[in-house]
Amino acid sequence: MRKICGTALPRYDCALPLVAILLALGCTLARSASGGATTGKVKGDGPGVKLFHAGFDALAWDSDELTRIRQLHAKDFSDKQAFLDARNMADYLGLSPVEAMHMPVPLSIVFIGFAGDGNMNVNVTTAEIQTWFGHLDHVLPHTRIDMSDITCAEDGYCRGLVHGQFQSTPVHSYVHMNLTCQVVVVQRKEVIHAFDRAIHVFSRPVDPELETGSQQVDATKMEALIDNFVQFMGLDRSYTIVVLNPAWSPAEPAYGYRQGLSQGEITHLLGPGSKPVMDLLSQGYIAEPALPQPYATGSWRNNWYSSKSTKSIATKFSEHDAVWYSNHWANTIEAYLKAEEDYRASLMSSLGKEKGAAAVVHGVRVLRNLQGPLAQVLREDLMLDRDTAAANLHSRFRSMHPAEDCMVSNWVGHSRWLMLDLTAGGKDWGPALGGDGVVHKHTLPNVHEHFSNLHSMKRSARESMRQENPEEHALATNLAHEKQAHLAAVGNKQYHAYMMRRQARERDARAPDAQALDPHKEHDDWSRSYQEAMAKAELELYERFAMRHCHNMMNPPHICMDMKDEVDKLRTIITKLSSSRGVGTEVFPKHKWDIFGFEDQYADLKEMYPELSEEEVRAHELFMADLTAVLSRAIRHVIVPPTAAWRQADGYSHLTATPYAKQVNFEIYVISESAQVMEYARARHFPLEDFKEQVSSLALPHQKFDFTSHAYTLLDDPVLATAFSASIRTAHQEIPSSEELLEGEAERLFIDSRELAYHLRRTLAQHHDIRKTSPGFDHTHLNVPIFIFELHRDWGVLIDEHYNAKALDDMILVVQNAARDDEHPTGMMCGGSLLARPLSPLKDALAATLLYLGGVLPPHLGYNPGKHKVNHDWLWSVGAHPLSATSVGTRYTQVQKDALGRSYLLDAMDSAADKVNAGIRKLRATHTTHSLYAHVLKSQPKLVAMLRKFDHLVSTWRSIVTYAYELEWGPAADLISVMQQESVEFYDLAVAVSTGTESMHCSGKTTDDSARHIHSIITGSGAVAIGAALYALWPRLLSRSNKMRLNDEEHPYSRRDGGLCVVAHPGTCKTAGMHYSCEGPSFMSVYSVFVLFEFVEVLWASRDHGHKGAWQAH
Repeated sequence: MRKICGTALPRYDCALPLVAILLALGCTLARSASGGATTGKVKGDGPGVKLFHAGFDALAWDSDELTRIRQLHAKDFSDKQAFLDARNMADYLGLSPVEAMHMPVPLSIVFIGFAGDGNMNVNVTTAEIQTWFGHLDHVLPHTRIDMSDITCAEDGYCRGLVHGQFQSTPVHSYVHMNLTCQVVVVQRKEVIHAFDRAIHVFSRPVDPELETGSQQVDATKMEALIDNFVQFMGLDRSYTIVVLNPAWSPAEPAYGYRQGLSQGEITHLLGPGSKPVMDLLSQGYIAEPALPQPYATGSWRNNWYSSKSTKSIATKFSEHDAVWYSNHWANTIEAYLKAEEDYRASLMSSLGKEKGAAAVVHGVRVLRNLQGPLAQVLREDLMLDRDTAAANLHSRFRSMHPAEDCMVSNWVGHSRWLMLDLTAGGKDWGPALGGDGVVHKHTLPNVHEHFSNLHSMKRSARESMRQENPEEHALATNLAHEKQAHLAAVGNKQYHAYMMRRQARERDARAPDAQALDPHKEHDDWSRSYQEAMAKAELELYERFAMRHCHNMMNPPHICMDMKDEVDKLRTIITKLSSSRGVGTEVFPKHKWDIFGFEDQYADLKEMYPELSEEEVRAHELFMADLTAVLSRAIRHVIVPPTAAWRQADGYSHLTATPYAKQVNFEIYVISESAQVMEYARARHFPLEDFKEQVSSLALPHQKFDFTSHAYTLLDDPVLATAFSASIRTAHQEIPSSEELLEGEAERLFIDSRELAYHLRRTLAQHHDIRKTSPGFDHTHLNVPIFIFELHRDWGVLIDEHYNAKALDDMILVVQNAARDDEHPTGMMCGGSLLARPLSPLKDALAATLLYLGGVLPPHLGYNPGKHKVNHDWLWSVGAHPLSATSVGTRYTQVQKDALGRSYLLDAMDSAADKVNAGIRKLRATHTTHSLYAHVLKSQPKLVAMLRKFDHLVSTWRSIVTYAYELEWGPAADLISVMQQESVEFYDLAVAVSTGTESMHCSGKTTDDSARHIHSIITGSGAVAIGAALYALWPRLLSRSNKMRLNDEEHPYSRRDGGLCVVAHPGTCKTAGMHYSCEGPSFMSVYSVFVLFEFVEVLWASRDHGHKGAWQAH
């Protein structure tokens, strides 16, 4: 006796596991040799077919692959030798499993300011673009993430340290996103000059009291400008990434993009700026400048992208010369930007030189246009008393944390474009306590950091050459003298004018009832005017000097490039100083400062200083590597993001999101906690009409959305009240904060979503169909239940501790809190401050609805195929849309609507491919024989019908992929039911063909080389079985008989649940209703006899039938 696996067994029983393995191996070999069906790949499996992936004509009918498929049904069945030479029926028919279907995605990249005309004179050549950005033209397999196991630690909404820890293999997809990258070449200097001017026109100080500090650019205005640019360029039929490199002095504070108002502006408008705002609102309304109308459809883009007649795809990676169109746009947009300057200047002129004039003007424009959710709240606050206004806009939490949107360096527009500004300097943002994908100052490639060393080396080299060249030295000396004299004259003139104005004001102040002068304010006004005048004078001097010595010169002096750096700095200073009165034409003249020559004209510097070339190569390599990585992240997280899957839909063989349905009914249940209104605050109701409006925009052209509302009150419905109370939980939440007034840990109530959903299903199932989808593949009808709880409590209540709204597998839960005395933070930080949760759950409800309908994930979630886990990247979680973590937006973007339509198609195409592959596997399991050929001839009409059906299905796939390439989701979705029906019909025909061949195998005699090995394998396996049985039973026969006694007492290791005798503990076993005490080896001996009996039965069946078909049937 010795121990095996911790159990004492006799030595002769230790060999029984090995015997069982040998028996199983022998049976497996026998079945393989006999041609029986096995799991895994069948003999003859080869590589699958890849559709729509090869070259320019991938979607054209005359492509090699599609031509072969179209000709399958014309196959000649008269060649018997060709039939016998094929490995199986699928090979003979020319059918291979679908390995991949490529869906082309049009992508355009526009580099602006990279032709030596932008910041730090960065010049990106065509060769560098081909080298670095060629990888963007790659194929990305679509990824589905199973959301059933992902908690807030994986989705990124926890308040703690956020990491993607979910280890998983994504749900397989046959569809690969085939990016078709086009690099658009624009007019040098004119286009970047227009964007430079737009940034200056739309910018204003972050702090109204510090006009020379950090600047913020109005993202709403900038978004409209980029929309106009994209339409002018004819890029609205593709996804476009606009990369900007505007000129900005590194010595000045950077700018960022923000929608709405900053916290400093809100404070100013509710304080000293409230009266000027009301005064401007009371004046007559002046229409704002309008953007120029772009070209009508029919420009060069029709020749660039695919047309319905040819179904061709643009060249995989190419450049397109759009110089003429971009130049025309730049010249047209100048008039609009000038009108914007005049419009802002006219509003500021009525405010005088008061600080915060830019904030007042922007606040008035926001209130007039009702831009963003903050506009309505701000309008109410300005018309109410201060205490009520503070309660409406701020809670105790908001009083310590900003209610502003985060200032960022990139933006996702509501159209199909993304913008990346490499000169902007937005704040840091991400989870409060850190984690994966947090954005900081080193996340984006910084032009100054990459090229500052090269810039300094060039400046030093130019200085050395000036010292060695007498003409250069004399020119620099003359410029210094001229500058000193000119600035001294301008300074004296400004001081004299200031003293004259001051004396006049002092005389006026001596008059009776005159207002006393404020010396500090007087000095601040004069200091700002003096700095602005001196900067303009120096700028004017450089302009005159450059026109004389640099402009249109074949070999301009090296001092010209030094002057260009000074001009960029002066332009930045003047823009900030004149922000309260508008930017003048001296900053943006007609020559666009293209008067200093080009760096290419200074090739002699590189010849004399070889280290410049080495440093330039190093800087370019590092910069392009960082930029390429950022653009790749934009593609993976925004343009073709992964989707979520959580249900086994009817007719689908893999996990999907909600399938496409032609009729979607939103059953909205508004459940109020009580009809009582809180004493210190009016009850807040969920903005149902706004919710319906945005959700309706998700409907495809032939898709119908209906909304039905039901109102309930917990006080009047005891069953609902009980269900709600049963789902309430208590937790101690840690709130990250540096404020002493805010507790680090607090007890909070939250709703258990799973518990609440369980009770809601039981409660409402008697009166409403919470979930109803029509059977089959058509999915004509879908019900989406949405439960909105309006709570009137002193403390806010969230769902699962962190959510205002959450999508479950069969419903959507939303909580509307009326409490303002306390507010849960979001767990997100921006610039060192916690971002406040919006007062309305509308944004979160829209995000949950989008996730429920098509599995569209927020842009910070992705999947890392190398690490096999969900990863976070908060860089592109920007823009004013419901999925953004940095801005309050309640409008879906066109990219998100496209993602929803694409998700419908991907799930349906994968389901159809699964069905087709299942049918082809059936055909591959059928091997070709002489007798089978006669059956094939008789079944020729059925085979032709099956091949025609495969041809029709591929044609449908082609049409869907073509519509997807053209971003027309409505016509593509109309083909979903056709595609799925064709896949089912193909599968049925394949099953019928394979079943007919199996019956042919059983009815006739066939000869197979593998059949002659059957008897030897069975005989050998039987001998092994008999020997093993004798080895196991012989010692038992010689020993005393088993002592078995009836045991009426309950054994501690046995159960009275019936079944086979299984060893629950050494020395015990169980059988139906009775307990026996026996030794463990007795069971193993009985098992050996059972196995021997089975092999004798198999041997007898083989002797009777004697051929492969009978063996396989047995």
